[in-house]
Amino acid sequence: MQLVEDLGVPFGLGGDYLGKPVTVTAAYGLGTFGHWDPVAGAWIGDLHIPLKGTDIVLDHIEHRPMWILDYGNVVAYGSQTTFNHAVYAVDEETRTVLLAWFYQGA
Repeated sequence: MQLVEDLGVPFGLGGDYLGKPVTVTAAYGLGTFGHWDPVAGAWIGDLHIPLKGTDIVLDHIEHRPMWILDYGNVVAYGSQTTFNHAVYAVDEETRTVLLAWFYQGA
């Protein structure tokens, strides 16, 4: 959570945001974003992710140890809607934010 806070995310450590209590759900495990496409002969998904503080660039994310931090009661604006959840995938080894996305939950 400190890493998300260090990125400048105002609700990174939880607490209140815009008058609502921020909910935080954390999960740890192996994460994969995408899949191998045998027809195309290539990885379909996020590619070329630099790892903070290293010279390493992941060509794709597969079976990588990470934390998934899901923040609820927050606000993120999309082109067609306003989302109330922000999710960050944080690399366990380097503490790099690998991906972030938003969704509208209940």
